[in-house]
Amino acid sequence: MDWLNDLAARLPAPRVDEPPELRRRIVAELRDHLQAAYERELLLTADSVKAEQNVLDRFGDPARLARKLWFDAMWEKIMSQRLMIVALALVVVVSLGSMGLTWVLIDHARQANQALVEQSQKANDALLSKISALAMTNPPRSMEWNPIQVRVTSEKEGGKPVSGCQVILKGHLIDTSDRMSLDRKTDANGNADFGLVRPGQHSLDVTTPWNESMSRIVVVQPGESNIIKVVSPAPVEETEVTISVEWPQELANRRLWLICKLQRPSQAVDGVYWHMPGHRSQQIVAIDSDGKLMNFSPGTDGTDHNFFSLHSGHEFGKLGNRPGIYQLRLPQRTPPTFPTYVVMPVVAPASGFRWSGGTYSADCFCIARDLDRESETPANRLKLELVGGVILSGQKSVVHLNPNELGGFHRREDLQEDIREYVAIANQRNNWRIPIPQSLVTLLNEKPEPKPE
Repeated sequence: MDWLNDLAARLPAPRVDEPPELRRRIVAELRDHLQAAYERELLLTADSVKAEQNVLDRFGDPARLARKLWFDAMWEKIMSQRLMIVALALVVVVSLGSMGLTWVLIDHARQANQALVEQSQKANDALLSKISALAMTNPPRSMEWNPIQVRVTSEKEGGKPVSGCQVILKGHLIDTSDRMSLDRKTDANGNADFGLVRPGQHSLDVTTPWNESMSRIVVVQPGESNIIKVVSPAPVEETEVTISVEWPQELANRRLWLICKLQRPSQAVDGVYWHMPGHRSQQIVAIDSDGKLMNFSPGTDGTDHNFFSLHSGHEFGKLGNRPGIYQLRLPQRTPPTFPTYVVMPVVAPASGFRWSGGTYSADCFCIARDLDRESETPANRLKLELVGGVILSGQKSVVHLNPNELGGFHRREDLQEDIREYVAIANQRNNWRIPIPQSLVTLLNEKPEPKPE
């Protein structure tokens, strides 16, 4: 049985933790069992080869049995070592995963910190830039000097800028003991810069390019920059206006003139009233019974006057060349009568007028008749005799002009009539028909047609 001799050589390699007598005991025990089995088979078969084969068939390869016995003896130690290795491997894997997760978290935290630092840096840079800009544009303000700027916009605050406006600031702007004025024009952004002025109460005048103007008081506070916001009306366009008179039958054939004042009222924008100049806001027209139409508003003939002022007789010598209504003073006569005359400039008849658009109110009406031209009447003036006139008030009474009573203006409780309104619409021809006020017709029918003195 040579195969029994190399059992020890075919065992696994020796291990450090292997018991020192394990291999010897395994080989000795296995050899004893196999030897006993061989001897028993030899007795049964009397053939050594056959006996050996039967032992091998029964027990198998002796070397395999030796290794199995060795592994059975070493199984607990081998498995504990393998479990230790697996546990160590798991610990290593978990440690590596923890390290990786920690690195990822640290990297994310680093990126977040970097983003916060960059954001903070940008905010600090922007703040420093703004502070620098403010330091350059807004140096420490003096309590005695204040920057003033006027900003003009159209129709509403923040609306379209209005350029070309004349802006005048008046007051103790530089010297507290001396008043002065500063004149500026608004730029394309609607701004007029007055630089530095002293604090206090000043007056502000603004005139638009289409000649509407306003005035207001502005208060400049010490140590503050002031942007004065002004809201102007929309630009006014001129339009065509024609006028005709509806003469009543009883006045149609008396060679009469109707003199009428048409007033375009001031308009309020953002609580401030804007005014047109007299020659654009007030129109005085005269229409005769044949339809001849003339306009002699203030300023159209080179003079500036208030036609509907009543001048006393002693002024006639001085002012007779000026358009208006005059009463001659005749103190020797008792009771006193005062013939009243109308002096108008001689202007070419017109078929219509170019007036500013808007609503006009007609409140003053006078009726006058032709007189023969007198030698003392200037060639450029037309002299008419006043027959009567009314000023419509819409109240309990109407003020009328009586040519035969001193003072000229009286109230009549029995006459009442509202002010007329006419609208001039831009970009179209406006045809106005003006009826003679019934209160004026009533006044004229109360007395016969006056005769020239």
